[in-house]
Amino acid sequence: MVVEIVGSPNRSFERHNALDLRSIVVSPSEPQSQPLSSDESRESTPLVVIAGGSGFIGQACKRGFLSAGYKVVVLTRNPKANNPDEIHWDGRTPGAWQQAVRDAVAVINLAGKPIATKFTDQALNEIESSRVDATSAIGNAILSGDTRPLWINASATGIYGDRGTEELSEKSVAAKDRVSQICVRWETAVFEHPVDAPKCVIRFGIVLGKNEGALKPLANLTKLGIGGAAGSGRQFISWVHVEDIVNLLLWVVREHKTGIYNATSPNPSTNADFMATLRNVCKRPWSPPAPAFLLKIIGRIIGPDASLMLSSCNAVPKRALDEGFEFRYPELKGALENLLK
Repeated sequence: MVVEIVGSPNRSFERHNALDLRSIVVSPSEPQSQPLSSDESRESTPLVVIAGGSGFIGQACKRGFLSAGYKVVVLTRNPKANNPDEIHWDGRTPGAWQQAVRDAVAVINLAGKPIATKFTDQALNEIESSRVDATSAIGNAILSGDTRPLWINASATGIYGDRGTEELSEKSVAAKDRVSQICVRWETAVFEHPVDAPKCVIRFGIVLGKNEGALKPLANLTKLGIGGAAGSGRQFISWVHVEDIVNLLLWVVREHKTGIYNATSPNPSTNADFMATLRNVCKRPWSPPAPAFLLKIIGRIIGPDASLMLSSCNAVPKRALDEGFEFRYPELKGALENLLK
């Protein structure tokens, strides 16, 4: 996954310990959406812009920020008709969406092509370019204005690569595999962008949502009686409840946090323990594991790539914990019971 990057990945990594990233945004031509009026941009309700906000994480963040008293505008390639809270963007081209960015107190960039796919060279290139291009576009939009909103950009714990049982904090070095280096270039596009805005990178783990994200297919398989571990089951999963993601982002905005944060539960789980807990919550009996060789064959033929299930990432949210953030769902069983009830 190779894409043009901003500045030197090596310098960015040395200064910011940037991790590997996994996505970017693709872009068609930009129609003329209506920018916020000067009256709207000056109103007392603070504005948060969510780029790539049409996915389940973005929509959960939208609900959370609205409930907390913010005005929210979503940048999306497919805005709903007559919805002033959604503005078209393509993740690359300048347009009317830039005014919303300039009027915001915070911009949260979640844009990027989904990674749960077959890892061909073309797919990896698109995963990278969709993330890096969108990130650069956000930085350019901020640079074009007079204000400097807090720039919050997604990244991924995939930056750490396959690290066995090693506990991984924000200070852990990035791995050298291709997906990890995509994450490095993703973060480099933030930290080496010339705009002098406050910048925060959130390294997302596996986000668990109700009937959404990675949990949905796993729960469905488990209910069918085939919810066994993947391979040996010893690999770690750095999971997090979507509600804790929303609360973490609210905390970052309210406290004006900058730098890098792991967005994971304080208690990562091995794959075997994760699936055993899921079976317990779903009231299903033991299931045999899925052999690693079979997952690799399936990944090469139709995807998703087996590394997404077999790599081990024991990432913890050290900075957030050290700075006083409290997780509502620190334990896996409580998180699954909440989401599957």
